[in-house]
Amino acid sequence: MVVFKLVIFFVFVRVVMYAFISFLLYARPMLYTIGLASILVGALGAFDTAHMKRFIAFSSVNHAGYVILCLTDTELLPAALLYLCFYLLGNLVLLGIVSGLVTAQDRGVVYISDLRYIRGCDGLNHMPIFLTASAWSLAGLPPSLGFFGKFYIVTTLIQVGALFTAALLLAASAVGVAYYLRIVEQV
Repeated sequence: MVVFKLVIFFVFVRVVMYAFISFLLYARPMLYTIGLASILVGALGAFDTAHMKRFIAFSSVNHAGYVILCLTDTELLPAALLYLCFYLLGNLVLLGIVSGLVTAQDRGVVYISDLRYIRGCDGLNHMPIFLTASAWSLAGLPPSLGFFGKFYIVTTLIQVGALFTAALLLAASAVGVAYYLRIVEQV
């Protein structure tokens, strides 16, 4: 699913940049609004859920907002590409671990609190490290790859003069840190 998102993004950027560059000027306010709304809805939705699938869905909405926002300016496209690659890596690790786990009740991870079962399980001693690193990166905490992706987006926004947008992204990232730390707390 994550690889599919990456392919769709590349195709969209290629088509928009070469075929519809004049359309982008008219679509910029719409993309800006959709991107910011996606970031805020995703961050607030993931913050308030205990279900793992909903958490991952809201988190994906949040991260998609960063990429959509980067489509509003051609100078932000390299930042979007870097961010998307780092997101792809972090999300693949998170989804790989979560989908492979079976809890003590012989079911998959349904709630975020189910992640506590991997502590102390024989053969899973390395899983908390990978899960923590993945959550750390998706939250955008230094020195993870996710931090460098978000840092690149925010610094590019500042360079193009979008200070208000950069401040909103930093606030949404702070909310994101709070909900990703719930995963780290469980493992």
